Amino acid sequence: MFNRTRDPVCGMKVQKNDSKATAEYEGETYYFCSTSCRDTFIENPEEYTTGDEKQNRPMDKAHCSCCNH
Repeated sequence: MFNRTRDPVCGMKVQKNDSKATAEYEGETYYFCSTSCRDTFIENPEEYTTGDEKQNRPMDKAHCSCCNH
């Protein structure tokens, strides 16, 4: 079963049921590879939820300090 999504901060693919952290924003649940990515998202969720980049953000190792890459 497909239960995967992308971490909106770093772009890493995560299993929803195995994600390290989640956050709610405007009625939607977002899943993260780490609490670091979740914390970055919470600081400025609009940066990660608007435009064409939503769920299509390429993995960005330099932007993220999650160490899961």
